[in-house]
Amino acid sequence: MRIIGIDEKDDWDARITEGFPPRDQNPDGPGIEGTLGAEELLERDRLLLAPAQKAMERAGFYAYSTINQEGRLAVASDDETGRFDIWVDDNEFVVTLWASNPGLYMDEENAWRRRSMERLARLAIPRVAKGMLEEHQEAMWDDDDHGVAVRLTYYVPLSHVDHIGELVRHRIPELAELITYVERQLI
Repeated sequence: MRIIGIDEKDDWDARITEGFPPRDQNPDGPGIEGTLGAEELLERDRLLLAPAQKAMERAGFYAYSTINQEGRLAVASDDETGRFDIWVDDNEFVVTLWASNPGLYMDEENAWRRRSMERLARLAIPRVAKGMLEEHQEAMWDDDDHGVAVRLTYYVPLSHVDHIGELVRHRIPELAELITYVERQLI
């Protein structure tokens, strides 16, 4: 997974990520997650995520609090391009952007052939992901949508919370590009 500010090349990233430390050189010191109780951790996350939710709203997203798949408090947002989740992990925000393209093989009228093509895609996608995607990009088969799903993951220092909405807005086009790229490898 890519750490914001370490290997970014474009001006936008350089502008908001200037001075980001590498993940293993966190100036805040070691994480405190192991020393807090469950209630204290939940309250800490609630306080840290409130500005992230406001940053998403300022960027034009409807954002809401939820519990993510790992059971952590998160800020989520959905729109026609995908789903965006933000949660606190130790001393940084984890920002994920998700999208899927339903019905990759729905035009295939032969059900047996369509299922075979989907099975082959489920086998091929991990190979594509391992050998052709960047560290912060993931691809998988979505059984519910019968198509390719992708996820982008970024780490943002707590001090850059105001830029989270802008980061998500700026990275949305990468979701569509990544889905198209993975689908091209399958056809």
